[in-house]
Amino acid sequence: MEQLTPPIKRQKGSVLLMSLMVVLVFGFSGFFVMEMATTGMHSSHNEWRSMEVYHAAYGELEAQLEFIENNPDVLGTVMSMGINTPLDLTALFDDANTNRDIVTVATLIFVGETPPPSGFSIGDFRGLMFEINCVATFNDVGARSSQTLRVTHTAPRI
Repeated sequence: MEQLTPPIKRQKGSVLLMSLMVVLVFGFSGFFVMEMATTGMHSSHNEWRSMEVYHAAYGELEAQLEFIENNPDVLGTVMSMGINTPLDLTALFDDANTNRDIVTVATLIFVGETPPPSGFSIGDFRGLMFEINCVATFNDVGARSSQTLRVTHTAPRI
């Protein structure tokens, strides 16, 4: 009986080489897909942090406006400090900075006199322009939002 031997002379390892190439292509493709998914995850997380600080700053503006409406004597204090001299509202407002991850700082500035809003006599009333500035910062991340609200307070002329 004759032994069968495969023809070894013509085989040069091309199938092995092609298999390694296919494995390398799929490996690199998988790596790049994983890297893109990780980048997308970081991007969406940063967007979430930015939205968090935006809402914190905007909510702080609304809270400070309500505080000023309930305590109008604060406006007189700011006016006595002079134009463009900020008053730190965060120190006056008791509920500020309840979220430990986001730090908010709010200031009130007297900008100057303006004409009173419509419906008020220019001879009897004056408009006082104030600006509430609020800056919210996410601790240890760098996400930051700065919001400004201008408020006109109507006061009788003295």
